[in-house]
This record gives sequence, structure tokens and C-alpha cells, in this order.
Amino acid sequence: MSQSKKDIISGVMKSSFGRGGIIVFQILTGIIMARLLTPEDFGIVAVVYAFLNLFNLIGELGIGIAIIQNKDWSKRDIEGLLSVIIIVAIVMASTFALSSPLVAYFFKNNIYLEIVPVLAVAVLFRVSSICCIGQIRKKLWFGKYSIILILSEVISSVVAIIYVYHNRDPWGLIYKGVLFELIHLIACLKVSRLKLFQKLNIKAVRQSFNYSGFQLLSNSISYFSANTDTLLVARYFSASSLGFYDRAFRLLRYPSVNIGMLFNPVIHSSLVKHEKKDDQIGICFSIISLFIYFGLLISIVFHLFAKDIILLLYGEKWLDTTNIFIILNVALLPQLLLSFTNAFYQLFGDTKSLFKVNSINTFVFILLVLVACQYGL
Repeated sequence: MSQSKKDIISGVMKSSFGRGGIIVFQILTGIIMARLLTPEDFGIVAVVYAFLNLFNLIGELGIGIAIIQNKDWSKRDIEGLLSVIIIVAIVMASTFALSSPLVAYFFKNNIYLEIVPVLAVAVLFRVSSICCIGQIRKKLWFGKYSIILILSEVISSVVAIIYVYHNRDPWGLIYKGVLFELIHLIACLKVSRLKLFQKLNIKAVRQSFNYSGFQLLSNSISYFSANTDTLLVARYFSASSLGFYDRAFRLLRYPSVNIGMLFNPVIHSSLVKHEKKDDQIGICFSIISLFIYFGLLISIVFHLFAKDIILLLYGEKWLDTTNIFIILNVALLPQLLLSFTNAFYQLFGDTKSLFKVNSINTFVFILLVLVACQYGL
């Protein structure tokens, strides 16, 4: 077995520990929250998190991937990047907080005037951690990062559940996001051993854009593909309708998104050190073949037992989610494959093609969602 395959297997095993732990706690938290909160509560929070993801994505600037790709960058170079990223984080968080009146006006709900500024703190913490995550993945410290993810998820989930149990309002989900990112940032700084407030490294930022420019554009396109439906459903329908849709969509994304988040960093970090392109391509096709079979199996199970799954996880008041879940399940296999193909384009440095592919996918998806919302489908 080649060293690259060993690195991938080792990385996946270590990452599985963290990602699996997060999935378990997210499912358990979802089971409890679904019985304490209403579909309207979940709909309100879904809108805010859609905007949160946008600001997080823009703030990343593709720096994390660039850190892994650039083998010549020293720890000092990355610390200089961190100083730049912290400034970017402050700007993005401030912009997000100041956008609260626009969000409240667009969705006709003044609760966003209070929620958005609080969640802007999570943007500050998340964007500030980008360099630390890149350094951890570059060093292949997947086991350590798994522990960070589990600790952040467990502590924030427990605090959120206790709050919601006593108050029965969606603020518990907001506080969970902020607390998760705070714990995650502190732990990443500790593990990566990067020092704060070093001299700004503008040169490294320019170098990173040579690689990550199209990566950033591609991520931006992917954002609209993943979140446009949430925003349009919230605009054209009620918060309760969005709550039902959001629960079905999130449940479907557990296998596709989490598997992508598990494999992408490992594939990129492990194979980027391997010089033989033919071997890289062979390993990539082996992974694709494996997940085609896996996706088909999961899709069949979801279709046959959709109602039972909804009842088990969310309870009877969420049965309206069942039909939505069955319809969305048709897209599971394509989502699963697309979720980790990003790593292949990144590996071969072809982020321009990645941008083109994601652009086409997003255009088709947004067009279909617009038609569906316009005609009440």
C-alpha cells in the first residue's frame, strides 16, 4: 500500500472520530430541540444561519486551502496571515451585525434586529480560526482536530439544550453557534501553536490569491447553491414552512455534507505531497466508485423508511416533513458525489474548472428553486 493511501486511511479514521462524534451530538440535539421548539423557531434560525455561512465564506478568502497547498510557507508566514485574517474577521463581523435592519426588512420580522448582531460574534470567531485550521490540516493533525470538534459540539450543545428547556425560545440555537465557535477558536490556537498579532504578511495574501482566487469564487457559488432555497422559502412562504423544509434538508445533508467534510481535507492534505499524478487519479476514481454504491444504499433506505425516520428523530408534529424529505432524497447521490469532488480539483490546482462546474450547478439549481417558489411547488 502506498504512503498516500496510508495517509488517507489514517486521516479518515482520525477524522471519522471527530466527525462521527459531531453527527451523533447534532442528531441528539436535534431530537431534543424538535420536541422543545416549534417549526417556526427553526425557520427563523435557519434564515440567520444562511447569512452567517455567507459571511464566514467570504471571510475565509480561500486562505485555509492555500496554507495546505503552499509547502514553502513557514510558521512565521502563516502567523502573518493570521494577523490579516483577524482584521478581515472584525470587518466581516461588523458588516454582518450592521446588516440586521436589511435582514429584518426583507423577511418582515423584527426579531432579526436582535439575533443578527449576536450571531455576528460567531463570524468573528470562525473567520479568525481559518489559519489555525489550515495549519492543523497541513501537519495532518486530524486526531487532534477531531477532539477539538467534539469538545466544541458537546459543550455548546449541552448549554443550548439547558437554555431551551428552561426558556422554550430559539435563542438557545443562537447561543450554541456562538459558544461553539469560541471554544473552537481557543482550542485551534492552542493546538496550531500560532502566535497572535504578528507582523502583517501581505505578500502571502497575494500569493494565496494566485491559487485561492477561483477557490473563493467557487465557494461563493457553492454557498448560493446550498442556501438560496432557504432564503427563497423564507421569503415566499412562512417561517413554519421553512422549519419543515429545513429539518428535511438538514437530515438529507447528514450523509452528503459530513462525508465531504470528512474526506476533502484528508484527500487534499494527503495526496498533495504525492508527486505522481497517475497514482493520484487512480485513488480519486477508487473513492468515487466506493461512494456511488454507498449513496445508492443510503438513498434507498431513506426512501423506504422516510416516515419512520421523521417520527423517530422529530416526533409527530413534524410529519409534514416526510413528503419533503422523500422528494429531496432524489438528489442525495449527486450531492454526495459533488460534496467531495472539490478536493480533486484543489489537488490538481485546477480551481478554475471547479469554479465553472459549481457555477453551472448553481445556475440550474437557483432557476429550479425560483420556479418552484413562484408556482407554490
